[in-house]
Amino acid sequence: MAAQHQPLVAASGLTKRYPGVVALSEVDFTLEAGEVHVLFGENGAGKSTLISILAGVTAPTAGSVVIAGEPVTTFSIRHARSLGISAVFQEFSLVPTQSVLENLLLGDEPAHGPFLNRREGRQRARALFEALDCDIDLNRIVSQLSRGEQQIVEIAKAMRGEMRVLILDEPTASLTDRETDILFGLVARLKARGIGIVYISHRIHEFERIGDRITVLRDGRHCGTVPARVRLSPMTARQTRDLPEPTSPANPVTSPARPAKLAPATPLARRFSTRRISGPPGRPIAG
Repeated sequence: MAAQHQPLVAASGLTKRYPGVVALSEVDFTLEAGEVHVLFGENGAGKSTLISILAGVTAPTAGSVVIAGEPVTTFSIRHARSLGISAVFQEFSLVPTQSVLENLLLGDEPAHGPFLNRREGRQRARALFEALDCDIDLNRIVSQLSRGEQQIVEIAKAMRGEMRVLILDEPTASLTDRETDILFGLVARLKARGIGIVYISHRIHEFERIGDRITVLRDGRHCGTVPARVRLSPMTARQTRDLPEPTSPANPVTSPARPAKLAPATPLARRFSTRRISGPPGRPIAG
């Protein structure tokens, strides 16, 4: 009998409460290896809370997270990284006055006894950029890099361990078109290596270009998950239950399309369709 398929990430019933606020309410989320799963919603929808839980920044009030079949019992950044989960948030963690090399090795400096092994450090850094098929001068000061180059350094830094999941939070918000193209090429290479990517963006035109599935959140609740080929405007204009069942690269559905088994969010979907869901291509949605 074939082994039962397990997603790379499986979150079930995630809830996060703060005093007087429910930031996330019983949200389910899955991510497959080699998939880009887009999170979409207005500010305050719960996207940041969800990725903060996955990245170990905060613990859920209720619910569970399973990574590659292993239940997560400790929520911390260190533990998340040990499981292969890294996040690149909008505010980078790079030290602007240090070099690219120093940033890549920060906290993980190779040493022989009490002395730093600079040669080994350079070899490690070059290997990271080679894996990304990118070339950035290791001696350059981070503050001299463009926003896109700094983002690549952040991603290279995230790959110091055995990365399984990469979380990208509004990665194109301040990039030029050329830098965006470079980023998307990098995302494609990471997908080919089987890395799962959680991608937050307000730019609808990006979803079909790089996404496999889209999950819409609103007011901390799950409105629906659909294939990226389904345009969001029709999705929110119709009742959510009429959408085809989402598929994933690792577990394709070969039978005829069936109605999606989604959370009972039809009223939310109707409300969602009336606010800021469409706009000129390439223009971020306000909110």
